[in-house]
Amino acid sequence: MDDDMMKELHHDDYPGQSKMQEWLEANREIYTDFKSKIQSILKNLLCDNHSNKQIDDETSTLQSIILEIMTTEEGITADEMVDKFSNAIKEGNVSACCLYCYLELDNGLNEIEYAMTKFEKSEDAKYIKAGIQAYWEDKRRETQAVNKDLNLLSLRRWHYDHPEEYQEFINFFAKTYEGDMTFILKGISYLTEIVSFNGIKGITELLESLCPGTDSYDKAQFASNNQQVYEKLTTLFASTFNQEATKQKLLHNNPFLCSAFYWIIFDDGFVKMADLLSKTMMDDNSSIWQKSFGGQFVRSLMLTSLDKAAYTKGAWKTMGKMGEAKEVVNSTLKNSKGHRGRKQVCVLLEEMLVQPHAERLTKEIQVLLTEWKEINDTDSILAYLFAALTNCKLLNDSYNYRTFHTAILEKFPSLGFKPGFDWAEALYNAIISKDGYSYNLSLSENAIQTGREQAKLISIRLRMLLSPDVS
Repeated sequence: MDDDMMKELHHDDYPGQSKMQEWLEANREIYTDFKSKIQSILKNLLCDNHSNKQIDDETSTLQSIILEIMTTEEGITADEMVDKFSNAIKEGNVSACCLYCYLELDNGLNEIEYAMTKFEKSEDAKYIKAGIQAYWEDKRRETQAVNKDLNLLSLRRWHYDHPEEYQEFINFFAKTYEGDMTFILKGISYLTEIVSFNGIKGITELLESLCPGTDSYDKAQFASNNQQVYEKLTTLFASTFNQEATKQKLLHNNPFLCSAFYWIIFDDGFVKMADLLSKTMMDDNSSIWQKSFGGQFVRSLMLTSLDKAAYTKGAWKTMGKMGEAKEVVNSTLKNSKGHRGRKQVCVLLEEMLVQPHAERLTKEIQVLLTEWKEINDTDSILAYLFAALTNCKLLNDSYNYRTFHTAILEKFPSLGFKPGFDWAEALYNAIISKDGYSYNLSLSENAIQTGREQAKLISIRLRMLLSPDVS
């Protein structure tokens, strides 16, 4: 669109556009350079037309913005455009100002629509579009309500309440073995959002340094920095990771990130990702470079999991017995330290109870605890209840009292039980002891006897719940 046509635009419908027009006239040279870049990108969406020169920050950012616009199903109104433009001016974001002028005043949306038509005809476009659309779909599925707490149990609660969304995540990952790139593209989309541009640039440079034939690779061969790949990645994430952005997505139940964190923490996600890399990059048909590249990342995943995610060496031993990466796995295990001491157990109350009675038992426990709290202000009921569940064999595994106490706090926060558990734990141990338990001095014989009687009464109540015909 030429200057004469630009000046003829009317602003009666959207008064805020006059502000955009004024900025555009005052920054014509900057805008012209911006428009040249964005049109170049539109003409070569799937081509590396910058192979002979380094892509600058603005160009890289524009590529991401354009792909987002092209895969966003819901359009943006003019009022929203002007509001964003005003905020961009306040923040001094020149690229954003140029973008909004391009879209609203200079036929930008039509040019993008035309580029979209060409884009969709390319062979790889469907994979890129599918991945980015899946990313935007996740954002639309974020809840408005914010979780009160952000911890391992709240993550387990999300998983327990959203089995279909987690299964969708697992299915996407499984398809990656077949060449489907949706999972990878979704991950990259989130990575660009939660890591600053310097972080993305640093990761890109790190990848290039591992690829023979690149300038970065040649420089790396003579560099004095001998950090391992996983050490470089750790440093990059520590300095560029946007913790607040990630926190907000988790608090709003973003399905992909909640699934990813659960997968990594509770479902051996690092091991599964390493298995994928070993099968796709380290098989007999892979080149020496691919095998080296894959091995570096398998090692990085292993060391990160052991250092940061509390994985045990045992989680990796299966890969050390078979598969393409067994040599890398075994050498890494040999030269790394495992975790010692008691591992924290995080389970929900429903996950502790035997199936198929978990739901009925949970409802009855809520009634029982509510009744107790109406006339008592102590937490001793939790010791009685856990003893009853143990004696009736209504737990699906062996749990300590601390795990049970924490699960009760997570499930019934409104009942007001205290986080401290030392006294109640001692009381529970005294109740179930059959060998003259040497109990805590703060416990009286009367308290222990009362506890055993109460536990017996609760046991009868629970048995009758599950077997109504029992007299």
